[in-house]
Amino acid sequence: MKRTTKYLFSMLLLGAALVSCNRMEEDVFSENPSVRLQSYTNAVYEELLSAPNGWEVRYFMNPESAGYAMIIKFNEDGTAKVAAKNSASTGGKYQEAESLWELISESGAIISFPTYNAVIHAFAEPRNDGIGLGGDYEFVVKEHSAQQMRITGRKHGAQIYMYPLPSGMAWEDYFAKIDAIDALMFTGNDDMSFNLVRNGEKQKVEYAKHMFGWVVGDTVSYVYRFITTPQGISFYYQNGVEVGDKRAQNFAFNSDNSALICTDEGIDARFESYYSAAEYFDFKLKHKGAWKVNAAGLGSETKAAYDDFVQSVASFVASSGKRTITDMRFRLKDGSVAVELNFRLNDSPQQGFITMDSKIEGDQLTLSYVSADTKANALLLASANKDVEAGKAKFKSIFEGTFSIASGSGSVLNASTIDLVDINNPNRKLKVDIAK
Repeated sequence: MKRTTKYLFSMLLLGAALVSCNRMEEDVFSENPSVRLQSYTNAVYEELLSAPNGWEVRYFMNPESAGYAMIIKFNEDGTAKVAAKNSASTGGKYQEAESLWELISESGAIISFPTYNAVIHAFAEPRNDGIGLGGDYEFVVKEHSAQQMRITGRKHGAQIYMYPLPSGMAWEDYFAKIDAIDALMFTGNDDMSFNLVRNGEKQKVEYAKHMFGWVVGDTVSYVYRFITTPQGISFYYQNGVEVGDKRAQNFAFNSDNSALICTDEGIDARFESYYSAAEYFDFKLKHKGAWKVNAAGLGSETKAAYDDFVQSVASFVASSGKRTITDMRFRLKDGSVAVELNFRLNDSPQQGFITMDSKIEGDQLTLSYVSADTKANALLLASANKDVEAGKAKFKSIFEGTFSIASGSGSVLNASTIDLVDINNPNRKLKVDIAK
């Protein structure tokens, strides 16, 4: 009798426990999967609509691609407006495009653009090679909130971060800020070297086409792709530069535009210049580079002298024909710095060289006339109605003197354009760009 009672009592306790567990499971899974998925999709939908000025989009097609900036405004009526300014999808010009958009509930929330959008679909079109840029126009939502979203391409795995665009920012101004950042550091600066400083230790790195890279030894190469932002740069998702056991992903210019500083919490990293402007000017000349005179960026006195020289040559007609100067460049020739005068004799392209005595001391460059070859001498004669000494004087008023050497981009990080300013007269200024 006692054994029977104990058995029944045990069975009652087990039954009660089972009932209790079933009730807990019913509480946890009270909604069926389709309802939970719909709730998730609804939350994403409301967040997409919650950015009144649209979303700032940082679009990487894959780890090997550069990043591209876009703005997307999702509207409640099912339309979306997309804007971009890049070489891949808009030909380098600011462009807006409208299309339909929808949010699909399918093993998660999927953002889709079911009708053609010239900005978005340009990344996904197969083109002649059947592949194209390898981007996407449908995106799986991986992380979401009203402050940030991470989405990935459904087909090719494009990685995208999205942030609400500040309400007061005009869309074209957003891309203008990106252009300004590019100008401060990257425009014209391919094959430039920088110092990457991590926890106080410097390492030389190379830049080309929106990527940084370096090689260790004979076998190990590191390549890091990034996107330009209105503040600085941001590296490919989860692929920032290693700093100890962390990864530095986001960088912004400091107050004087002399360095890009990591803004990620607890990470000490920055990019700074490897060459001074004077060092880079000299480096390019010694490695078969050339610096082209930027006629639009000359100081007032230099501009007047330059225009007079060019126009005088063009107006003089010799027995051999008419000469028209097309540009002037600094170049190393036969071991010496020379001014290369490119011109056309009638329709034939020609070059003349004027050798200069050149000395760089610190951040100053001193130039003085030495000699002219036959073709350059003909230009000197033409500039002063056959008076070669007067022609030399005109040339010297452009190029002779002692000049300070400084970056002309607004940042020491970008020395692809350089200002040479007479130390005694700021109206005598030469602006030179890296010749292509």
